[in-house]
Amino acid sequence: MLNRSGVDLLLTGLPDMAEASERQAQVIKNHHFSHLQRSLGWCLSGRTLGSLASRTPVVPVRLYKIPRFTLPVTPVSSSGDEVGLKAGEKPQIMWDLEYPVIENNATAKTLQEEHIALRNFFKTLTHLRGKEPSFLHGEYVSLFSSPTSLAFVRLWDQNERFLTAMNWGNVPVTMNLTYRDLPT
Repeated sequence: MLNRSGVDLLLTGLPDMAEASERQAQVIKNHHFSHLQRSLGWCLSGRTLGSLASRTPVVPVRLYKIPRFTLPVTPVSSSGDEVGLKAGEKPQIMWDLEYPVIENNATAKTLQEEHIALRNFFKTLTHLRGKEPSFLHGEYVSLFSSPTSLAFVRLWDQNERFLTAMNWGNVPVTMNLTYRDLPT
């Protein structure tokens, strides 16, 4: 949904995880590159889309969070994405993370540890996004793009530069990255 408020909100579904990784990478690239001229808010979950964690395994949840926080868009989170909340899990879980679970319930303990790890990852990305001028105002420079992977650098004036490289594929990818302002 693109509106005229000055901040456009892009709500998008992810491709089916059973589809090829090339399709997953292409969806993210297409959404970013087709809307470069706009100030985008980007949300990959919601009431109609469902939670990100319900549609992807734990590792790809982190992988899908990285471009939302490092591309020049405004990341929008909902449906408990901050802690990896899945369909059917009560939102109460988000507020119970600080309380220890019953020690003899290994499943609950493991689930709580996963939620805490995802929340901490989310907080780290949020903190970087909010304090680093390169993410707030920085230039986006594409360094590498293939059917399964993407690499870019975000830079602003004399501030710290950030290199992001992602591979959605199942095989390793060699990325030859060259740019005068790459981080050292």
